[in-house]
Formats: sequence, structure tokens, C-alpha cells
Amino acid sequence: MFVGIDGFSTLLVAPAPQGTQLLTVADGSAVCSLVDSGDFTVLVISDGTHQENVQVIGCTGSGQLRLNAPTEYAYPAGACVRFTVTAEVVCQLIAQGGCASIAPPPTAACTPVQIIAGRSLPQIPIGVPFEHAIVWSGTSPFSVTALVKPSWMTVSPTGITSATAAIISGTAPDDTERYFQLLIEGCNSTRVEMIQTLCYCQQAGA
Repeated sequence: MFVGIDGFSTLLVAPAPQGTQLLTVADGSAVCSLVDSGDFTVLVISDGTHQENVQVIGCTGSGQLRLNAPTEYAYPAGACVRFTVTAEVVCQLIAQGGCASIAPPPTAACTPVQIIAGRSLPQIPIGVPFEHAIVWSGTSPFSVTALVKPSWMTVSPTGITSATAAIISGTAPDDTERYFQLLIEGCNSTRVEMIQTLCYCQQAGA
């Protein structure tokens, strides 16, 4: 079963050669405690040149993360490894009924809007394309407004929408723009807000 680890972010403490299926990270305990026999999660590994999604299916006795397939690229120590809600993660949630299972029960004609995945943005790598999805539930239509965001960042969709997810994307040129505030409004004036001071990581080799 897919397991999400909202907010997880760490670094490689040893180089990961091309084609490896083991990652040595600074703190893999959050992953190892959740991913066991039959469970898995999807992390993003990136440096100043390459980025890819990797599926973590378990851990070794020494705490290394075991992958289901070889990495496409080599990564130096210091590369970012993080959980972010990508399109692949959203598909995993939908496939196993995760969104439906944690949505609140409907009341009358209005189910209040609430965020069910991606409620916090992970560390943002500088100079590397970034993507994160925010997923919510409730009775549509919704109104999505980016009240504060960096100039490099795109939020889609915004305005009135029946969508239940928004994609945040872009490439940060530096770490100077640190504030993010998103408002999602639903039926009967229900609303949720994301307010966050953004954290950036300087990519190894950048």
C-alpha cells in the first residue's frame, strides 16, 4: 500500500551511483518506520543537474532506503531527497481509494472543504524544476486564490473550479522569496488556508 510522508525532507550522506537501488540518507527513520513488507512511498531525489522520482519499498538493517528499481542518474552526497505530492502520488492515492477514505462524511448538501494531501510544501531545490500537488475534498465548486507566492511559482488552477487538486510548479532562482499563502473556499463559506514560510535547499553541484 502507498504511504505518504508529508513534510519529509533529508539529504544523501553518501554518493548514489547510477543504477543503485540503495540510498544512504541523513535520517531515514521516518521512512523506515512506515515502509515495511508490502508498503511503499515515492520520494524525489534531485541535485543541481538531475531529478527523478524513486519508489522506496523498504530499508536495510543499517537504515539505507531500498528502491524498487535502479536510479536513472548518479547523485552526489548532499543531494536533496524529499516527499512531495506529485502527479504520480495523486494517482496512487486515487488508485487505492485514499482520497475517498479520508474525506469527511457528507452533511446535507454541503461537505466542507478540507486539504487531504500535500498540506505543506517540502524543501524547494534552487535551480531545479519543482512540482507539488495540493489535494482537497468537499462539495464543488471551489474558489482557489494564491494570496502570496514567489514570482517564480505557478499555481494551477486558480479562480472558480470543480477541480480537487492544484499543481504548484516552477524553478526557484534563489531563496529570497519565502512566503506562501493559499486560500481554498468551498460551499457555505467553508474555507481552508495554507500559510507557510518556504524552505529552500542548495543543490549539490549547483
